[in-house]
Amino acid sequence: MIEKSNPKFDLSLGKEWAVLEAIAAGPEQLENSVFLDTVFASEIDWEEIVFQARRHKVLNLLGKEVLARPAIHFPPESLGLFREQLRLSQQKIRTYRLEAARIAESFDNHGLVICGTKGIVFEGSYYDGGGSRSLNDMDFIIKPESADAAKALMESQGYCEGEYNAGSESIIPLDRKQKIAYKLSPDHLPPLVKIVEEDRRIGVVVDFAFTLSWWGAPYRVLINDVIDELYLYQFPDTRKLSIHRMSFRYEFLAAVLHLFREAWFEHSRSFGLDVTLAKFGDILRMWRRVDDRRIRELREVVDRYDLAKPVAWVMEHVDRLFFTDATSQLGLTSVADPVFLNSAHEYSGGTCRWIGTMRQRLYCKNRAALFPSSLSGSGVDLG
Repeated sequence: MIEKSNPKFDLSLGKEWAVLEAIAAGPEQLENSVFLDTVFASEIDWEEIVFQARRHKVLNLLGKEVLARPAIHFPPESLGLFREQLRLSQQKIRTYRLEAARIAESFDNHGLVICGTKGIVFEGSYYDGGGSRSLNDMDFIIKPESADAAKALMESQGYCEGEYNAGSESIIPLDRKQKIAYKLSPDHLPPLVKIVEEDRRIGVVVDFAFTLSWWGAPYRVLINDVIDELYLYQFPDTRKLSIHRMSFRYEFLAAVLHLFREAWFEHSRSFGLDVTLAKFGDILRMWRRVDDRRIRELREVVDRYDLAKPVAWVMEHVDRLFFTDATSQLGLTSVADPVFLNSAHEYSGGTCRWIGTMRQRLYCKNRAALFPSSLSGSGVDLG
């Protein structure tokens, strides 16, 4: 049977960072909750913990845990911040769920296959559904041949290409560099945005992807295989809204490949998309739902699509962050060698090496300093 947890905490980077790892991992585990009680009751650097929580997209998770402990004294300004952030997140999630269901229904009416992925389905499945899991955008998977029809349908519903600027509450058109980047890597549509007037102006940002990996990847998960295992998912609220989502094994692989792409490729770092603690938390919370049957299913699809390297890279780092044993249980220990684990892909096509552990990389506020050396000719590759 799978070992679901291990009561260990790494304090090497300070108790503030250890708190963020505990909340990302899920304080519903008893040992995590007890650890948080102890640390919150001690002297803690709130400026540091809030700064890092923002960087790693876990501010709402932190706020949920703080507000759940009224007997502990917290700085009043922090309490106000957490209450407001959770309130805004709850509003946004209600709007996003409603809009997701409307989009799904319109696609169904036009005979277009669509399924939700990442945050829009994670927040109510692997989190509490109450705003603790932040949503930056809404992600869907569609067939590549549906791209033009999908864009036209979204435009008919008031969406347009661009980015949402929360400060000005406006849509910013994509610049020339961004448009070229999407044309050169046609694995998804440019972001489509609409402003919805609810209790406040909320920018709904929608991303449509055509693959679980990325353009030019040495492996592809067939979208038709994914579509064959879709099921209807009902959001956890009273409105009975629903969308289709992937089966667990494909949803897990999609999350793993997304994390790998953002952590392994240099272009992700240059665009400010380097990996966050929140993404590792997503993977861990999914892994806790794994049983022996799901391990067999994951092994089968990893072998079928030759995904051993990216899955081993991600899961070994998950194991080292959260003291799990996923890599071994997936039969991938031999793939996760130290050189590969500390490798990354350069713009030039070569391979570089970064310094330290993933814990240190996540903690570091100047990640460029961790990527000093090239591994060209070292034999590190994705195949």
